[in-house]
Amino acid sequence: MMRFVLLNRLCEDIDSLHLFGERYLVYRKDLGSSSNPCRRGGCVLVAIKKCLSSRKLDVPGLDLEAIWISVKLNHGEKMLLCVVYFPPSSHVDTLFYNNVRYENDCDIANAFADYFSSVFKPSTDFDGNDECNSNCVGDLVKIESVSYDDVVLAIRELKSSLTVGVDNIPSFIIKGCAEFLIYPLLVPFLSLRTKVIPDVWKQTKIIPVFKKGVAQNCENYRPIAILSPFSKIFESIIHKKLYNQVKNLISTSQHGFIPKRSTTTNLFCLTDKIISSFESGSQLDVIYTDFSKAFDSIDFGILFKKLHGIGFRVNLIDWLLSYLWNRTLCLF
Repeated sequence: MMRFVLLNRLCEDIDSLHLFGERYLVYRKDLGSSSNPCRRGGCVLVAIKKCLSSRKLDVPGLDLEAIWISVKLNHGEKMLLCVVYFPPSSHVDTLFYNNVRYENDCDIANAFADYFSSVFKPSTDFDGNDECNSNCVGDLVKIESVSYDDVVLAIRELKSSLTVGVDNIPSFIIKGCAEFLIYPLLVPFLSLRTKVIPDVWKQTKIIPVFKKGVAQNCENYRPIAILSPFSKIFESIIHKKLYNQVKNLISTSQHGFIPKRSTTTNLFCLTDKIISSFESGSQLDVIYTDFSKAFDSIDFGILFKKLHGIGFRVNLIDWLLSYLWNRTLCLF
């Protein structure tokens, strides 16, 4: 009665009738227009016999390569189908690390884990009760509570994705069930007062992504961290509340990770200074620097002392330390 086909390579000009015949009503989504080269040329096909009543559903807000179909069966019951396209896997059969060859999946995973962990530099110990330095401006930065509206907005802004963290729950499921999840989510947000954070929110799924060079070389991969959607919702709320309180303290020369700023705005500022120097006949020197694996090299001790210095409350710093410390990683 129904046939499902997921094809990694199919020309867009191939007629569906050539594949299924006239007895089927075919729902099809070609991926030839995708901007992702890994997905280009794939196709999702769902063929349902015409004796069944079926129709394609438009699901707003879900930017997924999928087909949603409502089917009415012969005995009157309805069934909702969702067929999703996944790109081909880039599985590595052989990996070299520290001049050792690995072929077993478990050994390959351990080699990746050893390499990724070697990049991280342990931070110095930090005591949230340390004396505030001379730059401290008091208890200015704080988060009193998380409201119902905060959770609603965070779920609404959550990107729809099939990617799952260690809890195996995709974000589009959370968006679709938002009205039933808002109040339960307010309960773990009490951790802002108790500093007790759900362990699953501190678990991260790591996927090695190939950069360039020889695919069998462990050093040619970078780790992509995938959090639970619930953890993403929590981080979104915390980030928004913190940023609104400290944005006026951030240098106007900072263009990275700032809303409405980017490398483009940075180049505009540089170009303006270059033109002004040309017009005035003055000298202008430009120095380019870059930090290798900067985010993996952050010293938590220094970070939290800086936060204390600009006015973060000690209990908020303790909560941030609890959230970032003793995290667990799973390699996939």
